[in-house]
Parts: sequence; structure tokens; C-alpha cells
Amino acid sequence: IISDDLEMGAISKAWGVTEGAAASFEAGADILLICREQNHIQECLKRIRGKLLRGKIPLQRLHESNERIRKAKEKFLQPVTTVSLSKVREYFNLG
Repeated sequence: IISDDLEMGAISKAWGVTEGAAASFEAGADILLICREQNHIQECLKRIRGKLLRGKIPLQRLHESNERIRKAKEKFLQPVTTVSLSKVREYFNLG
């Protein structure tokens, strides 16, 4: 579901970060890591969006990705529980 850093030498030298990201998404990666150069993120988004709009990557691929991410969040992220300050004080016997 999550790629390795797309700025690593094997990807950046062979395809470039932008094309590597598009190819990774098309191949099934759902969350694409870009760890150093933030300008690559915008370039990658534009490339993937363009391929989706032109039909080079099927729109169904995007829906599948969203569904896998949703299921992973549901499985691994616990609901947030709010704890009142009075409960914290009570727990630590702070009155």
C-alpha cells in the first residue's frame, strides 16, 4: 500500500521521480513517499492527474486505491477518545 522513497537512486535515475511515481501508482502503490524535495509532490500529482484524465490510468485504479487506504485506516487507526482534564486530575490524585 505504501511505496519506498521515490527519490532513491534506483527510481530517480532510471525513470525520474515524476514518472516513477506515476508508474508506481499505476502498478498498485497507494501512498507514494517523496521524502526530500517537496516540489516533486506537485509534479507527481500533476502527472498522475493528467494520466487519469486522459484515461492512461483507469479511474477505477484511483477508486481502488482510496478503498484500500480507507480499509487500512479503519483496521489500524483506533478511534480517538477524549479524556477530560478532571479525569486526568483524578487519576493523578491532583484534586
